Amino acid sequence: MSSSSHRVLRHAVAAICVALSAAPHAAELTRDTGAPVGDNQNSQTAGPAGPVLLQDSALIEKLQRFDRERIPERVVHARGTGAFGEFVPSADISDLTKAKVFTPGTRTPVFVRFSTVMGYRGSPEQARDPRGFAVKFYTQQGNWDMVGINWPVFFIRDGIKFPDFVHANKPSAVTGVQDPNLAFDFFAHTPEATHMLTRLYTDEGMPDSYRRMDGFAVHAFKFVNAQGDVHYVKFHWKSQQGVHGLRPQEIPASIGRDWNMMTNDLYGALKQGDFPKWDLYVQVLAPKDLNRFDFDALDDTKVWTGVPEVQDRHDDAQPRARQLFPVDRGIGVRAVAARAGDRAVRRPDAAGSPVRIRRHADVPARRELHGSADQPPGRAGRQQQPGRQDECRRPQGRGELRTVDAE
Repeated sequence: MSSSSHRVLRHAVAAICVALSAAPHAAELTRDTGAPVGDNQNSQTAGPAGPVLLQDSALIEKLQRFDRERIPERVVHARGTGAFGEFVPSADISDLTKAKVFTPGTRTPVFVRFSTVMGYRGSPEQARDPRGFAVKFYTQQGNWDMVGINWPVFFIRDGIKFPDFVHANKPSAVTGVQDPNLAFDFFAHTPEATHMLTRLYTDEGMPDSYRRMDGFAVHAFKFVNAQGDVHYVKFHWKSQQGVHGLRPQEIPASIGRDWNMMTNDLYGALKQGDFPKWDLYVQVLAPKDLNRFDFDALDDTKVWTGVPEVQDRHDDAQPRARQLFPVDRGIGVRAVAARAGDRAVRRPDAAGSPVRIRRHADVPARRELHGSADQPPGRAGRQQQPGRQDECRRPQGRGELRTVDAE
């Protein structure tokens, strides 16, 4: 090779070295704790050909993360979407509770997740199915989950029946198809499900939009005020957009056009700045009135209908029934909107528990509620990577987490 060729080669190599030195370097590979990884290609062994050492925590961590890369979908409410928003109290209910989230003048960030119940990820959203309606309040005292659906009742009153209910209504493990024989065999042996089943087969059983449906926390909860007085309350979200559902004859064409109809409807509204809103109401029942019904007032398969106690006369001299308790007392408004720079998100990591509540509220002694205490976070926990506390679940205003696990 001539001297001129050597000179050209040296200049080319020098130019490459200069370019490489000036180029940005890849980020340093670190452990979950932030510590750098010394060797990512060789395991620690006892000798050149010996067994792998248990002390090789970098290897164990790498394999653990690999095993959890494919996150299985949750058993129920797998198909869902949601967005961030804000809750603003509109009334003073200090006579019921001293919870700061209901103090006029406060503004509490929230995340709301809407979902189908039995459908799998990617399934059509036009199914005749309840809809999940879960709200996570990021209060200064910690996260508060108001888990609910779009109806005020549920299928069962005892949590021990929940696995049977799901098995009867989910697609068959053999064929992958829902079996109506299984479902109605369960309902035939569960008479308390009749109320919910009746609602399922109305137009409310197939909402056409997450924005156009109401939400209910279903269970009764206890409020405690500054004097220590207790009241039982039920939470109702009333859509300012109204309530509307699909008719059975509209379903085939709707699925053909867009089986992601409800998700796309929510995304489209948010992109256009049309932020949906719900008004929050409570039904209030004094403990002394618990036994005035001809059914268990805390049964989650029942609603608190107005029961006439005495006749009352108004200015028009027409007799009217006085109800045992105030119905639908408005206490606040929740607006759902993607925050600046964010978008509506399909968040499998957003999980809630009906017993994840704050001070000045409590859970009444009900079997179904206590039986479901571990269910929502437990069911979703397998879909959430260990130690992960993403934006949807992270408490606000409390500094560092004081728990070991992600829940």
